[in-house]
Amino acid sequence: MRISRPVRIALQVLVSGGVLAYLIWQIDLRQTLDLIGSSNGWYLLASYVIFLVTTVGMAWRWKALLASKGIHEPLSWLTKLYFVGYAAGQVLIDSPSGWTPFPDADLHFSTLVNIPEPALGLISGAISLSLFVCRRFKQASQARLLRMKS
Repeated sequence: MRISRPVRIALQVLVSGGVLAYLIWQIDLRQTLDLIGSSNGWYLLASYVIFLVTTVGMAWRWKALLASKGIHEPLSWLTKLYFVGYAAGQVLIDSPSGWTPFPDADLHFSTLVNIPEPALGLISGAISLSLFVCRRFKQASQARLLRMKS
């Protein structure tokens, strides 16, 4: 079953809006905005640039690894997977370290940004692996059908 593009986009917006609403509902938004507002803007900008550059760098690494196996995926798609992994890591519980995104009502902003890298790598790797396996299975099925027809 193939979902049409407008329905898929509507679902993505709905899920993203739901996650954002849940985060805003769980945190003290005023305290969070005060912390961001009292921070040095240049440091915030620098941290954002570092975050973007390293995320694209990690996606490029996967692109190179996949290309060595004959799988060619666009860097933009692999980067999108990393962002999905990061977003999921913001709301999922990291059970090995016992971290929970909402331990109590006095949630500090730094709690939201201190996500362990292994958890993000695991999530992003699981998503990538799942998509890779699905794509390969589909390609193998199509090749089998072509052989049967000829």
